[in-house]
Amino acid sequence: MNKEIKALIFDIGGVLFLPKDKKKRNGENLLSSLKEAYLLLKNVNINLEEFYKDTIEIYMKSSANKISKRETLKLFSKKLGISSKETERIFEKLYGENVVENKKII
Repeated sequence: MNKEIKALIFDIGGVLFLPKDKKKRNGENLLSSLKEAYLLLKNVNINLEEFYKDTIEIYMKSSANKISKRETLKLFSKKLGISSKETERIFEKLYGENVVENKKII
């Protein structure tokens, strides 16, 4: 029987990267935390709950690698009414300020 490794699978959110706030390490993904997203999106005139409902499908497709980063940013930026570059900056800030590497797993 051939025991070669055929694939490596990584789970980023909640596995390789954890919320900085240990109270939030309960298995919920980062984007389900509307508080952090609200703080970053409050200057964009948008109802955050509607945005979440409208974009969860985009996020899920992106997480499953069914759409590219470029397409993800394009779709999110269209919903936000801002550029792809600004959308990327918002997401980098969201993750950068709220996530740490899980050094034990890495």
